[in-house]
Amino acid sequence: MDGKANATSLRTGKDKLGSSDLHYEAIGQGQAIVFLHPVGLDGSFWRPVALALAERFRSYMIDLPGHGSSPHSERTSIFDYADAVHDLMTTLGLRKAAIVGLSFGGMIAQCLAVAYPDDVGKLILCGCPASFADENRSAIAMRGSRALEGGMANVADETLSRWFSADFIARGLAGAVRDRLLSDDPRAWASAWAAISKLDNSSAVSSLDVSTVCIAGEMDVAVPPAMVEKLAACIPGATFRLLPGASHMMHIESFAVFTASLDELLSIP
Repeated sequence: MDGKANATSLRTGKDKLGSSDLHYEAIGQGQAIVFLHPVGLDGSFWRPVALALAERFRSYMIDLPGHGSSPHSERTSIFDYADAVHDLMTTLGLRKAAIVGLSFGGMIAQCLAVAYPDDVGKLILCGCPASFADENRSAIAMRGSRALEGGMANVADETLSRWFSADFIARGLAGAVRDRLLSDDPRAWASAWAAISKLDNSSAVSSLDVSTVCIAGEMDVAVPPAMVEKLAACIPGATFRLLPGASHMMHIESFAVFTASLDELLSIP
């Protein structure tokens, strides 16, 4: 079956805070994969990866609360976002799916696996930590509050510099991401960063019993490889994988090597 022809885009699934339905897009056929995107982006940024896997995998690309076409409602922790993902998965009848999360999406994937273990059959955590040093939490929260004070233009360029290599930006290849950031609701951005600043999963993930791979980008300055390796050490049986030359947005800047690695990992029984 042609993955492109099989694409659907529907609104469905109530979240626990009573806001409007989450938006998602589904592409392909076969084993279910749920893709969770970084803060400030939306599910469409997973579409090239999903299309590359469409012959053997059915990908569900969710717009997380306050992102893309999913409306904003105030949330105080990463577990609140995981609740919304769980409710959508329940509506869709998804159990024991492969969960792929990058950055903010990877933090949510951790919480989903902790709170709703029956949802998760395989866990692939990319460019995300288990926790942050206490002295860094206020600076992380300020990434959100700066947008409330000066709009998304106040944070867009600095965000790109953490997410991509200087060369990638100079060649104009991060334009779509910049446009997405500039169109974001500052309230949703600030809410997400406030939740991120409270992330503290080092103990919680130690109880996980699910096949887990933690992927780091070799050149990631936002979440350096050592932080991802520390996450892997917290999860029983988890393996750590380093993507050579990859930045934080590894699924965009290092699309080919990331997708090949993901295909391999998802194909392991």
